[in-house]
Amino acid sequence: MRDDRFDIVTRVRGKADDYFASTEGLPTVMRMLLAERFKLVVHHETRDLPVHALTVASRNGTTGPRLRRTETNCATLRRRTNALVLARPPCPMHSEPRKVKSGGGTLLQLAQELSSQMNRLVLDRTGLTGPFEYDLEWKPDQPVSIALQEQLGLKLESIRAPVDVLVIDHVEKPTEN
Repeated sequence: MRDDRFDIVTRVRGKADDYFASTEGLPTVMRMLLAERFKLVVHHETRDLPVHALTVASRNGTTGPRLRRTETNCATLRRRTNALVLARPPCPMHSEPRKVKSGGGTLLQLAQELSSQMNRLVLDRTGLTGPFEYDLEWKPDQPVSIALQEQLGLKLESIRAPVDVLVIDHVEKPTEN
């Protein structure tokens, strides 16, 4: 899995626009292609795994200086304009290694970005809804948990939770065409 690499070149039979008219089109075509060429068989199951819960650090629910409620709702703006809305700070989110900014994103989006940067699932358990402006950054030698608490007034708790996982039942190397 780590060593073999494959270039996949394919043609879609029929009208390509029909397959790719929605965001579901491409994954459907990819699933069919992987099942046909790689004999890929998968299933979903729920497993109890270690994760981080993103919660509000203070007992009274106050947040940190770099986390503010906003009227800017990036998802609504994007639907209304049918395009990515650029604002300052970025709408909905801009991330780099050890930095996440948003001008109207949700804390669920923040949790998802932290998941990718930390390589561990982060669940939004803050109970805070609606759009927020946030600006989080941390140094390489600084744990993200300290930056979260100081800047956003949030904390990470290690917990175990049920997680949907994709299990590979069978896969084969494809034959040459």
